[in-house]
Amino acid sequence: MDELEAQQVQYASFVVRLWRSSAALPEESSSGWQGELEHIQSGRRTAVASLGELCELLGESLKVGEN
Repeated sequence: MDELEAQQVQYASFVVRLWRSSAALPEESSSGWQGELEHIQSGRRTAVASLGELCELLGESLKVGEN
């Protein structure tokens, strides 16, 4: 990678923390999960109530940086 290519590379780093509610039933594959998405560059942390919400938030976070 040359210097010009290196300048054009954009990074988005996240930490995803997930935990399962003690009230969730074992046979439920995705419900009962809660979590937090932390954007490393900004330090912003956002709580999520489901895996679907996590995916939506991650997608929205990546769209913001698109040009």
